[in-house]
Amino acid sequence: MHDDNPSFLKFIFLSPLIQVKSIPFPYNTPEQFEAVIAQPISREWTTESVHRELTRPKVTVQCGRIIRPISKSAALLRDKDVERLTKQKKNV
Repeated sequence: MHDDNPSFLKFIFLSPLIQVKSIPFPYNTPEQFEAVIAQPISREWTTESVHRELTRPKVTVQCGRIIRPISKSAALLRDKDVERLTKQKKNV
């Protein structure tokens, strides 16, 4: 059927390489993750304001500002723990 289509063969060959190995953090089940990924976010499918909101970066940094690398211990913490720790550092 699709054996003679080179782009289909390329897709079949590369598909295991682009699949996630485990469920990302905020999701508990594969169904939750698949539901989010299945939602289109391009301008053709959503309104302009919704598209901007969905594609807006979570963190913005002033141009030219140096960004220090994250430590391994901070990368392993959950978001709420990081917020708690950063608030404690500001209070001290």
